[in-house]
Amino acid sequence: MIDLFIYRKMQAAAVAGSDPNKQREYLKKKKQRKLQRFKELEEERELEKNKWLAFTNKSSKKGVIKKSIFATPENVNGRVGIGTCGVSGREMTKFSNGEKWRRGA
Repeated sequence: MIDLFIYRKMQAAAVAGSDPNKQREYLKKKKQRKLQRFKELEEERELEKNKWLAFTNKSSKKGVIKKSIFATPENVNGRVGIGTCGVSGREMTKFSNGEKWRRGA
């Protein structure tokens, strides 16, 4: 099995002929194309990164700071995870027994 690097060199020599100057020019052009392709990929990657950063920064631009519903209350008797701690402006839903459906009990 021929090493890939050697195979590429042989291809370059076959394309450019036996003249070392032609071969050098061929490899130079090939390297330029490769660098151009990497540059385009990097620009595309940077564009996608900027889109994502713009999306994640939207919430901070509004200036609204959300309070977590899992935040610990300030008072001593407060409990974590019970209701919404008054964040939404409404208290926790009251539990009512289903007495209507428990006729025999």
